[in-house]
Amino acid sequence: MGTTPEITWPITLEELEDLKKHERDGRIRERLLMVILIKKGFSVTDISHILSWNRKTIHFWIKRFNMEGPDGLRDRKRKGRNSKINYEDLKEALCKSPASCGLSNDSKWTPQLIRRYLEEFQGVKVSQNHVYWIIRRMDLFNNPNIDIKSRKDKKNL
Repeated sequence: MGTTPEITWPITLEELEDLKKHERDGRIRERLLMVILIKKGFSVTDISHILSWNRKTIHFWIKRFNMEGPDGLRDRKRKGRNSKINYEDLKEALCKSPASCGLSNDSKWTPQLIRRYLEEFQGVKVSQNHVYWIIRRMDLFNNPNIDIKSRKDKKNL
C-alpha cells in the first residue's frame, strides 16, 4: 500500500542502525528509524502509520537525507522573534550610573533599577524573573556597576 521512495545517499543498513544506536537526540533517532524502514522497503503510508507522521513530513526528511546524508536529519537553527529590548542601549546605560539616566541617586544599578530603565526608556515591561535572565544573558553578575546582593533581593523587584 503506498509508494516506497528510494534512499540515494550511499549508506548501508548496518551503518544506519549504528548511527541510530549511538544517537542521543530522540527526534534524530526517530528520523533514522524512518530512513531504516524506507531502506527495508516499507512504504511511506506504512511508516506514517508506524510513526504517526504525516506522509509529507516523511517525504521532506527523505529528501533532506538524500541531499545531505545523516546530517540532514538534524534540525536547523531557527530564528526567534526579535527582542523588544535594545541590548546595546541597555549595555551603554549600565556603563553609566542610574543617576546619569535620571532614575535614582544611587551609584550602582540594581535589578529594580534595570527593570525601571527598561520600562521608562525602552517601553518594555519585564517580569522579575526576566530581569535576572537579562543579567545572566549579558553576564552582568560580576559587573562593578551592578549591585546584586543575592537572588533573595529578587522578591523585592
